Amino acid sequence: MLSSENPFKGDDPRMILRKHIKEELPVPRLHVSDLPEGLCSFRKKAAQKEPARRYRTVDEITSGLEPLSNKFGVGSAGRSAPRASTINLTLSCPQQHEREVRTLLKDLEAELLKLGIDLHEID
Repeated sequence: MLSSENPFKGDDPRMILRKHIKEELPVPRLHVSDLPEGLCSFRKKAAQKEPARRYRTVDEITSGLEPLSNKFGVGSAGRSAPRASTINLTLSCPQQHEREVRTLLKDLEAELLKLGIDLHEID
């Protein structure tokens, strides 16, 4: 909730539910006048009643938020954070070398963290 206010008010929960279904969300700037226009526009599209008018993919959401991330300096050096790639790796080793391989992976994990890269073990 951008405005810290419930978007629809009323004494009857059915009436409030009906408003959620039928009415557009109130403009959050009515309660918080200094909200960035880009954030209000993003929220308006994300909360569309008609699914075809909403963001449909993560890429669309990312693109919708990118102007805000650039404006507010999210990411390194005021740039939006780059998209992350996932690399799946399967590692097989002889059982007698498992301890050494796990030690090497812990060392690798520490070095990758210095670069802002997460290494996750999945069993």
